[in-house]
Amino acid sequence: VEIPEPHAIFSSDAASGSIAAGEGKVISIYIQNVGSTTMRSPMVTVTPSDGLMITDSQSAYTLNDIRPNQSGVVMVSVKAVDKIASASQSLSAKLDFYYDNGTNATASGSASGSVNVPAKVTPAFVFSKVTSSTRYG
Repeated sequence: VEIPEPHAIFSSDAASGSIAAGEGKVISIYIQNVGSTTMRSPMVTVTPSDGLMITDSQSAYTLNDIRPNQSGVVMVSVKAVDKIASASQSLSAKLDFYYDNGTNATASGSASGSVNVPAKVTPAFVFSKVTSSTRYG
C-alpha cells in the first residue's frame, strides 16, 4: 500500500506585533506535519518580501524529522528595510523532505507556504517650497 506524501501547514508568531523600519526581529515559523508519515531530513528555505531582509548567515534551515501531527520550528532573524512601502510583508517558506511511501524506496516531497509579517509603513514626507516675490516699482 502506497503512503501519500505528507502535507504541511505553515504558521507564525509574526502577527503579534508590527515591525518598524530598520527594526530587527526574530520570527518563528512553525511547520506542522498533517500527513500520516514522518517528514525526514526536512529543510526549509526562507525568502523575504521586499521590505524585509534575513540577517541570519543562511536562509536555509535543517530541522529534525517531523512526525505526523507534530511541528518543527524555524527561528528566522529579520530586519526591516529603512523605508517600508507596504504594511503587508511576508516570509515565504519552501519545505523539502524525504518520506517512506510504503514501498522499498524513499520518496522526496515538498510543500510551500507563506507567513504574514505586519509592518509599519514609513511615512512619505512631502516638502514644498513656498516662495513669494514682491516687486516694487
